[in-house]
Amino acid sequence: MSDSALQSAVAVARVLDVPLQSYPPTQERVIEGELEMRAAVLWKSDDGTAATGIWQCPPVKLSLEHPFDETFVVLEGSMTITPESGEARCLEAGDAIVIPLGTINVWDVHETVTKVFAVHNSRRLPI
Repeated sequence: MSDSALQSAVAVARVLDVPLQSYPPTQERVIEGELEMRAAVLWKSDDGTAATGIWQCPPVKLSLEHPFDETFVVLEGSMTITPESGEARCLEAGDAIVIPLGTINVWDVHETVTKVFAVHNSRRLPI
């Protein structure tokens, strides 16, 4: 997908073919394994408070205080997300989840996960 396509009013991407770049850790704390995230931002608001994109991560276990509101759909792989004060949720291809800003979760990626995400924060996003 060209940069000009991303700036148009309507952009189409074959999600699993979009090139992903290394994505540096932000607030993640690794519990087990090595964190090797890759991502591509497909769209970002002019004020930097909202974005959509693709994220991929091989097996790892980490803890994260979510730095934004996020909705995502798992395209490939499987993982378990366990909120600090809640029940473990197993996610696999086709599952969607909403995670509010500030929620503390343990992410246990069992098989490399590829997801499409939409994120929002009232402040500029770290992406």
